[in-house]
Amino acid sequence: KEKAAKAAAPTAEEKAAMEAEAEELKFKGNAAINAKNYQEAIENYSKALSLSSDGPNSHVYHSNRAAAYCHQSLYQEAVDDCEACVAMAPDYVKAYSRLGLANFFL
Repeated sequence: KEKAAKAAAPTAEEKAAMEAEAEELKFKGNAAINAKNYQEAIENYSKALSLSSDGPNSHVYHSNRAAAYCHQSLYQEAVDDCEACVAMAPDYVKAYSRLGLANFFL
């Protein structure tokens, strides 16, 4: 049971490494969006979220993935990500802008 508890709760060091990897994936996602490789961007942001679902920058991963979803006309997915972002960081303005855009096209 103790091993399972350890696996479920990473150490501070492991969490920091996961956050750093998530940030690297965000940068890769940003580069993919700039190259108009939207599916690749979505995959990178999704991987970042799997590493850091509630980290200090997780709201940005949701918002950026929403932008990529919009580029692929996946507006409901974009709305869902924007709402997750706003729930985590109500002052993150980009999420509201992207939420409005996605809702406009629904």
